[in-house]
Amino acid sequence: MTNCTQDPNELTLTPTQLSALYALNATEELAPPPSSEEVFGEKLQQMTDEFLEDQVGPMKTVINNGYKVWIFQNRLESQLAENQARVTQSLEAKLAARRQRRARKNVEQKEKEAMVKG
Repeated sequence: MTNCTQDPNELTLTPTQLSALYALNATEELAPPPSSEEVFGEKLQQMTDEFLEDQVGPMKTVINNGYKVWIFQNRLESQLAENQARVTQSLEAKLAARRQRRARKNVEQKEKEAMVKG
């Protein structure tokens, strides 16, 4: 039984409860602690896999000068390469649009000059 006259956050056990607790521990009726897999399940495995992938990364086989070479590329390097490819593609698209606008403007300018002269 708890004593309510003291701090409510402090748990005070009676001697009877304390002896029952010691007896319970002595007979080892407690269940074994759960494994980390039981506690965390698939999330732990997923985090472990991501960590290992970041450390080593997937292997790629490349033929270099007639020899088969294994290349390890981690996830960060893969993401950086993908981002660089996206930026390059975006800049190339903007450059193509700019060239089109410039060509269209030149054509319109020539048409205006032809109308003024003609």
